[in-house]
Amino acid sequence: MYRRPPTRFGFAFLLATLLASSSAAAAGDTPQQIAEAHLRTGLKLYEQANYEAARLEFLQAQAVFPRPSLLRNLALCELKTNRPLEAIQHLRTYLADPTTTAEKRENAKKNLDEAFAKTGHVSVRAADGATISVDGQAQPGTAPFREPIDTLPGRHVLEARLADRTATRDLEAAAGVVADVDLRFEEKAAAAAAAPTTNPATANYDAGSPPSEPGPSFWTARHTVGVTVGGLALVAAGVGGGFLVARNGHVSDGKDALSVSSRPCSQPTSAACSQYDGARDGIKSTELGAAISFGAFVALGVTAAVLIFWPEQKREARLRLLPVGRDLSLMGTF
Repeated sequence: MYRRPPTRFGFAFLLATLLASSSAAAAGDTPQQIAEAHLRTGLKLYEQANYEAARLEFLQAQAVFPRPSLLRNLALCELKTNRPLEAIQHLRTYLADPTTTAEKRENAKKNLDEAFAKTGHVSVRAADGATISVDGQAQPGTAPFREPIDTLPGRHVLEARLADRTATRDLEAAAGVVADVDLRFEEKAAAAAAAPTTNPATANYDAGSPPSEPGPSFWTARHTVGVTVGGLALVAAGVGGGFLVARNGHVSDGKDALSVSSRPCSQPTSAACSQYDGARDGIKSTELGAAISFGAFVALGVTAAVLIFWPEQKREARLRLLPVGRDLSLMGTF
C-alpha cells in the first residue's frame, strides 16, 4: 500500500499520545482503559459531526491499545475528512481480521467501495524480486505484488529497481481505476489497461491492444479502371462537342452558298455548287462523328459508374498475426 511520508504533525501527535498515556498510566489506568476513554469520546464527537476531532480520538485509542475493531471507526472519520487513502488501508486491515463478523464485514465492504472510488490503484508488472517505489517512496515487499498499490489520484512516478537495473514510468492515476503498469526490464513497457477487479473501474490504458486495422483504400484495381474509363468518357464528350461546333461551321457555309443563288447547283461546275456540296458533306460527316462520340460517352460513362459505384459482392479475406506482449494475436477481415 502507498503511504504518505510522516509529517511534523504526526510526530508531535505521537509524542503527545505517549505523554498522555504515561500520565494516565501514572494515575493507575491500564492501556485498555485509556483506549476505551478515547473511544467513548470519539464516538460522541462523531455523533456531533466533529469528524476530525473524532478521528484524533480514535487514533489515540489505537496507539495506546491497538485493536482491529477500532479501524472501521477510524476509516469512517477518514472518509468524512477526505483521507480516502488512509481509509482504504484501514478497511482492508479490518476486513482481513478473522474476528470481524459477517454483518460488520458487509458494512465495511460498502465503505471500502467508497474509498476505492476516491483513490487510484496501480497493478504493477515487474521482474520477480524487484523493489517498487511510488514518487520515491519504497513499497513494502518485492515483486510480484498480489494486490494493486493504492495511491492518490494524480500524476505519479513509478520505479522498479533490481540490482543495477531500473525501469521508470509516469502514470496519471484516476480515481476508482486499476491501472496496469509494465515495469519489466526486458521489454519496452508503458502504462497499460485499467483492468477491472472486484471493485468498479472506469478507464482503460491497455498498451497491449492490437493496432486497429486500416480502412480499405478507394484505389482498388476496379476503381482505378473505373476512373480511367470515366476520363475517356469525358474525352469522348469533348470530341462530340467539337463535331457539333464543326457542323455549325458547315451549316454556315451552306447558307453562304444559298445566298449567292437559290439553286447553286444549276451549274454543277460552278464554285457555288462546289461550296454547297462541300457544306452538305461536312454536315453529314460531323453529325456522324458527333453521334459516335456521344454514343461512346454514354457507354463509357455507364461502364465507369458500374465499376466505381456498384457494390462489390466478394471481398478477400485478410489475416494478420500480431504480437501482443509475449503472446500472438490473429486478426482478420473477411
